[in-house]
Amino acid sequence: MSKTVTWFLQAGYTHFWGKESSFGSVSYTTSYDYGEFGTGIEIHAKNGYFGLIGLTVNTFAQKTNVTQIISGWKQETRTNQQSERFGLIMGGGYVYPLVDNLDIEGTLAYNYMGNEGSNLSLIAGLKIKFY
Repeated sequence: MSKTVTWFLQAGYTHFWGKESSFGSVSYTTSYDYGEFGTGIEIHAKNGYFGLIGLTVNTFAQKTNVTQIISGWKQETRTNQQSERFGLIMGGGYVYPLVDNLDIEGTLAYNYMGNEGSNLSLIAGLKIKFY
């Protein structure tokens, strides 16, 4: 890619620990997982600002553990529901050069996935240039 158009690759994973609730001798714990893999292009202006567009593949999972004690016996059941979604990522950011091949980058991106799961991300990181 040229210096005004760059390619990006991103991945991330988040796990939300579940809160335990109980009713009588039954307890429930539900946790959530979210994974994202995306790629696309950034179009850079000379003043350090850039716009980006790309595609993402996203995985959502909900895990529930049910524990029940019946006459002193402990019975456990686990369920797992998972779905995948494709998304369109759009956004922009700013690049601050540190040295010839290393920059600090800040990005604000919206990942559109239809009715459920769309999200807004604020990302800060280091960019290593290989050109």
